[in-house]
Amino acid sequence: TNKPKAKGTAFETMCARWLTDRLGQRVERRSLHGTKDEGDLGWIVTPHGHAGIVECKAGAQAEAAQPAKVAEWRRQTLAERENSCAGFALLAIKTAGVGAKTLGRTRCDVTLADLCRLLLLEPSEASESVWVTIDLETACWCVTEGPDDL
Repeated sequence: TNKPKAKGTAFETMCARWLTDRLGQRVERRSLHGTKDEGDLGWIVTPHGHAGIVECKAGAQAEAAQPAKVAEWRRQTLAERENSCAGFALLAIKTAGVGAKTLGRTRCDVTLADLCRLLLLEPSEASESVWVTIDLETACWCVTEGPDDL
């Protein structure tokens, strides 16, 4: 078997289950779409009807999270957001020492523009190229509760 692929599949499955429980909606692993990948997990739907995807990265490269590799994954996440016509995309990067019980502490990168959309704020054009790093629990809060609690 392919160990990196198995690690990726396990992380995707763990994230899908956690997000399903945390968000109260079915979040499924997505099948590959040839050269037009549409993200690993979908759909995540906000109470305001915005639908998004999650790209998951696991393994030694994810846990080391070198800037050049993260930049490549961010570009990939944006392409997958576009391919899937999603309103937002999250990049979940496996964090060393984080497992099923602490998955909310997983690193989650999102563009500032997508974060604004989740919070029902108007993003600037410049915010499309700015990335922020939060944790998966905070991203879920933004998806489910953020706009109503501001």
